[in-house]
Amino acid sequence: MKKSFLTIAVAAALSTTSVTYAEEDVVSISGNVALSSNYIWRGQTQTNDEPALSGGFDLAHDSGLYLGVWGSNVDFGTDDNMELDYYGGISGETGPVGYDLGYIAYKYPGGSGDFEEWYLGLSTTVGAVELGATFSQGVSGAADNVEISAGTDLDGIALSLAVGDYDGAGEYSLVSLSKEMGGLDLSVAWSNYDADAGSASDQDDVTFTIAKSF
Repeated sequence: MKKSFLTIAVAAALSTTSVTYAEEDVVSISGNVALSSNYIWRGQTQTNDEPALSGGFDLAHDSGLYLGVWGSNVDFGTDDNMELDYYGGISGETGPVGYDLGYIAYKYPGGSGDFEEWYLGLSTTVGAVELGATFSQGVSGAADNVEISAGTDLDGIALSLAVGDYDGAGEYSLVSLSKEMGGLDLSVAWSNYDADAGSASDQDDVTFTIAKSF
């Protein structure tokens, strides 16, 4: 999945299948699938305001190293109709601060616009609120992005907020509510995108998502 502390398709904690190679050596395999009324990324629709079916798999070592792949349909009005993301990194905690350092490649088979990013995510908990910040550095001229987020639990309903600045493109914000029901993760999110002059059009969207982790 595109790496971010907060995403439109909010997933609950993944259940995993673990393989033990040695007493201290455990590898976990997890997956996810989601159906959304729209695919919003950094405030902008990636499916021309049409539904999206997405899913992915992650392979994680107990040292914090991980690899993953995630895909979704897309529609940019060009030959691009699929997005495949490949990523890897390391995550863990240092005292009260969580970290996630990695590399992600966004690929569009049969189309154009492939690009790659380094990313660093930092998080900490203050009381009942989890705070996060993600810094994404584009490779070979790709744009950088900065996102700040906050999340908390409201009697079983997760509330998430995020604001971001996509360099040269625009600024965005996101408010989402999610809840696990019957083994499914249900979410509704409102997103806003204010485009920089000449880059694209402003956007406001409400997105509904049903997701399943396994």
